[in-house]
Amino acid sequence: MDQLKIRLAEARKYLKIMLAESGERTLVAGSYMFLVIAFFAAMAVPKAALLPLALGVGCYLLERKNEAV
Repeated sequence: MDQLKIRLAEARKYLKIMLAESGERTLVAGSYMFLVIAFFAAMAVPKAALLPLALGVGCYLLERKNEAV
């Protein structure tokens, strides 16, 4: 139970970071959108969440890579 609370706190922290960055970065905003879609898709069919989740993580990592260059 404690690990669940810790993971939820970490997830909230990362979502706050993504929301703060999404105002100025299009790919971060897109990744946030895909993660929200994945959340709702997971409620209906868990396997349906894999593609939006992968797209969301991919957009975020692509933005991070472009930022580093």
